[in-house]
Amino acid sequence: SALITKSAGAKKWRIRALGAGAGSSAAPATAAGQVSISNGGGAGAYAEGIYDVSALSSATVTSGSGGVGGTAISPNGGDGGTTSVGTLISAPGGKAGLPAGPANPPFQPVANTNSNSPTGWNIIGTSGSGSEAAVAVSTSYAAGSRGANSQLGVGGSVPAINTPANTGGGYGSGASGCSNGVSQSLNPGASCRDGVVIIEEYA
Repeated sequence: SALITKSAGAKKWRIRALGAGAGSSAAPATAAGQVSISNGGGAGAYAEGIYDVSALSSATVTSGSGGVGGTAISPNGGDGGTTSVGTLISAPGGKAGLPAGPANPPFQPVANTNSNSPTGWNIIGTSGSGSEAAVAVSTSYAAGSRGANSQLGVGGSVPAINTPANTGGGYGSGASGCSNGVSQSLNPGASCRDGVVIIEEYA
């Protein structure tokens, strides 16, 4: 967080706030006949508004931190952090991509939900999308899903089977998931992109 001081003479702020993207979980280790998958992380919520700040001198600005990726010690990825400007506007982070397996394929993918809704906006406000579902069709076809795109970033791309997850680009985007074929050790998820605040001042 940082304390932002309003410029002298400024009467209105136009604020764009984007929550942080979410990390992806690790694809669990597998035995003979098994595969495992993880979903990509969701994108952060987006919020935009114009505010009368003539009575304000400063505001606390928080840019959400990108969600962490899953590891052998902590397999589940983390949600993205919330981005906010004082009590004016708030954009929650994306939801972590969860794992499925190890199990004998085919099996049902785990759903990934949208972020919580933003608050305080008066121009546009939308939740961040969840990723598409990962798939486990057979021992030779198991794929993690790509990370969700945000309004200001691109989700992590789908990695090849038996390789780690990928981080997205820009701001507020989700990390990709990953996948394991038979008899593999755990593959780590990826952390993802921070949120961002853009403030324009008007006299």
